[in-house]
Amino acid sequence: MDGVIGQPVDPVTISATDIAEDTMNASVSWSDGGAFQAGLPDALTIAGGLTFQGDTDQVGTGTWTISGIADLDPSRDYTLRVTVTDEDGGSGTEDIVLLVDPEDARSTYAGQYFVSTPSIRSSEATIELRATVVDITTAVDSSHAEWDDEAGQISQARVTFVDASGDPIAADAVRLPVTLVDPADRRMAEGQASFSSRSAYQRL
Repeated sequence: MDGVIGQPVDPVTISATDIAEDTMNASVSWSDGGAFQAGLPDALTIAGGLTFQGDTDQVGTGTWTISGIADLDPSRDYTLRVTVTDEDGGSGTEDIVLLVDPEDARSTYAGQYFVSTPSIRSSEATIELRATVVDITTAVDSSHAEWDDEAGQISQARVTFVDASGDPIAADAVRLPVTLVDPADRRMAEGQASFSSRSAYQRL
């Protein structure tokens, strides 16, 4: 089962067969590596989410479907467990692995380029780092190969500030959360950090 963050997943249908007279019901739980929890995972950052649909008290044969929006952390793998139980107490389970891909995006450095020390007696300067992250639906037009018409949830993005060699400039400048520029627009966000340097030349 695959999905892109903030977009509809590929629906999965679960079917079960019992003796003709038995009534079946189903429930769903999930785990991202820990104990299973009842229901379906949802980061609660956008409207919608995953849904588990199917009639209760299905007799003889039963069908249930998992579908909806992948409002989830793409750095985690999720296991969805469907348990079908009949009226005699018999049960069976089916595990479904949900892999969530990050939405394509573009980032631009928007922080300070030149910084001075507070005085001639100080050898350290603080640089205010800032990056703007934009969903691919806004970053490029529809003629671009990576464009799609379904915006993800950019507030789930993480920002790392690196130097010219590609290494993080500081341990606390890695996978920083971002904030939406406009709370009503989930396509653009900013990540920020402060970095102190004693170098006369710091290439980012």
